[in-house]
Order: sequence, then structure tokens, then C-alpha cells
Amino acid sequence: MQLVPYLLVIVSVFTHGIWNFLAKQGQNKDVFIGLSLVSSAVMFFIPYLVLLQRVGYGTPRWPLFAIVAAVISGLNYFFLMQAYKHIELSVAYPIARASTLFLPFLAYAFIGERIDTIGIISIGLITVAVLGFQLESFSKAAFLSFFRNLMRPGILYALLTALTVAGYTLWDKVAVTDIHPFLYFYSYTSLIALVYGAWLLTKAPRADIRMEWQARKLSIVMVGFLNMFTYVIVLFALEMSKATYVGGLRQLSLVVGMFLGWKFLNEEIPFPRIVSVILLIIGSSLIVFAR
Repeated sequence: MQLVPYLLVIVSVFTHGIWNFLAKQGQNKDVFIGLSLVSSAVMFFIPYLVLLQRVGYGTPRWPLFAIVAAVISGLNYFFLMQAYKHIELSVAYPIARASTLFLPFLAYAFIGERIDTIGIISIGLITVAVLGFQLESFSKAAFLSFFRNLMRPGILYALLTALTVAGYTLWDKVAVTDIHPFLYFYSYTSLIALVYGAWLLTKAPRADIRMEWQARKLSIVMVGFLNMFTYVIVLFALEMSKATYVGGLRQLSLVVGMFLGWKFLNEEIPFPRIVSVILLIIGSSLIVFAR
């Protein structure tokens, strides 16, 4: 993997972990994420118009790219918030980020992407590390509990989130070959913001909206900004590198999420998660040598 896309993803790891931590603080998760998406659309509207006038979309197929991406990304937001409602951040976040469970196979099947031996080893280590985040210990009882927990509603929602991450990563890889990354991302996130905005106006209690905004307006705006910034630089990385490597390297955000959950939410870090962090760092470091 080339150094520039590698460094772009490393930056996104920190910003992604931070905005997910902030989103966890919302009292009403659906209202919080809806307000953050609307704030993002408003915040970046003028830069969008300026860039659109200068470079344009470049392809008449851009509405198709934007609509499909909006559907997949909208499902991602929905599944992620449902996971956060049922299980703690340190459990939901690792599984939700585990796109490597699906991405290498989907990338090979749909875009013919192949990875070399070092790439296979690195993705394998990352996947094992992600699964290891779910263990409380290395005992037989812990492993049996892990498999039983896979049927919990929160875990299922987190797995669906991971699947949608793999899906939109592949779709984005195709889209950015024709469309400027920022124009593409703004187009489909604005569609999602319109849907969320309509839901907020018609379905969400006004008292909940007012309370969430008054209590957490700074966090809402920060999530809106960081969400846009994070994924635009990921899209630039996707332009230059393989989807599997970009998706795998993004799992480093698990370390950020785990640290924030431990530091500010008093969530425990059992020994298997420490081992998983080490495996994750090794696997992510190897990606820079993969081709």
C-alpha cells in the first residue's frame, strides 16, 4: 500500500473514533445523528457549490452513484445506532468496524480485487483482532459466551453495520473513479440528511429535538464536521489503493474507540482486548508492505 493513502487512513482512524465516541453520548441516538447529518449538509453547502462550479460531477451517472450510496449508508447509520442502543460502545464499535469479515470476499467477487500474501496475513491478523475484542478472557467459558452472544440483538445489528461498511466501501471505490470524492460524498450524505430531516420534522417529538440540541449542540456540530472530513479523506485513499487494504487499515479506529470508552465511559479493558490491540497494530503495520 502506498504511503500517502496509508497516512490518510491513519488520520481518519482518529477522527472516526472521536465522532463515534461523541455520538455515543447522545441521549436520543436517532435524533442526535439526524441533527449531525443536517448540520453537516448545512456546514459544507458553500464549499460544495464552489467545487461543483469548478470541476462538476464529470459523469451523467452521478445520481445513481449518490442514491445507491445513500441507501447503503443510511442503513449503516440505522444499524449502528440500534447496536449502540443495545450494547456498550467497546463491544458494538469493534464488530461494527469489522468489515474485513466480508470485504476481501466481496472485493474479489465484484471488482476482481486480489491481495498478495502479506495482504492476506495482515487482513487475517486484523480480523482475528477484531473478534478478540469480544472476549472477556481466554477461557472455554468465554469462548462459549462469545458464540452465544452472536445472537444478541445488539451484536446482530453491529454485524449488519459491518456488512454495510463493506458494501459502501466497494461502491465508493467504483464511484470515485468517476466523481470527485467530496462532491460524491456530499451528494449522498445530503440525501440522507434530507430523509433524517424529514423524519425529525414529522416523527420525532419536538421536545426531544430541542432537548438534544440544547444539551449537545457542540457535539452534534463536531460529529457533522468530523463525519464529512473523515470519509472524504478515506475516499481519496480509495482512489489510490485497494478497497480491502483501506477497509482493513480503518480497523485501527477500534483502538481509539476502546481508549475513549475506557477513559471517559469507565468501560473495562480485559486482557484479550490488550492482545487484540497488539495484533491489530501488527496487522495494520504490515499493510504498508502489501501490494
